[in-house]
Amino acid sequence: MNKKTFIIAGGTKGVAKQVVIKLVKLGYNVVFGDLNDADEADKLLTKLKKHKGKAYFILTDVTKVTDCENLFKFAFEKFKRIDGFFSYAGITPTQSLLECTEELHDEIFDVNLKGALFCSKYAIKYMKENENGGSIIFTGSPHSDAGEIDRVSYACSKGAVVTLANHIAKNYGKHNIRSNYITMGWTPTEGELALRKTQGMSKDDLKKYASNFVPMGRMNKYKDIVPAIIYLLSNKSLMTSGSNFRITGGWYM
Repeated sequence: MNKKTFIIAGGTKGVAKQVVIKLVKLGYNVVFGDLNDADEADKLLTKLKKHKGKAYFILTDVTKVTDCENLFKFAFEKFKRIDGFFSYAGITPTQSLLECTEELHDEIFDVNLKGALFCSKYAIKYMKENENGGSIIFTGSPHSDAGEIDRVSYACSKGAVVTLANHIAKNYGKHNIRSNYITMGWTPTEGELALRKTQGMSKDDLKKYASNFVPMGRMNKYKDIVPAIIYLLSNKSLMTSGSNFRITGGWYM
């Protein structure tokens, strides 16, 4: 019961999936939630059974406050502590300001900001009970600085998450709760590949295209990002808070 427990929102795909795998391999307790991905979660749980840590999946729609609450309540009741939260759930639909619809704008903000905010609420509730508090990590994007023309609502949602991360760092540090924001550069996640497929790009096409914009000449790999997240969740980062870690290969929007 004394092993550290971590919560991952959006844990069945992309970087978050790799973080779930790494944490369980290290022997920690992990509870991850995602929307409509129960089959993927079952496959992942089967693979993780051979490792030291324990993993559980909770079907979670972060746009529903009750689902956010239940994700953390389940973890606390199961393991009696919550030490870290990685907020990865997000969507990246494209729309320019002139094409922006209220429906899509609200959907983006509900997932990317509302979900992150209310999950953080419950993370902090339980982390306050720990002597060493806990660590919250938000997923950022270079779009948060201004954004490309076709990402207006996405860019604004990620900019708001920067404010949320800094708000928590400033106001809850007294409870030893850390809050940091990782700006992930161009990464060929499942979501990115699916988006680019609708634009007629293959994975190889995307990598070649991205190399023209990223100063270091390539897209991110999972191994570029996961170690930073593990560090921020660990006791090695007890005084690291209010930071924006840019893993972008020098890429700015």
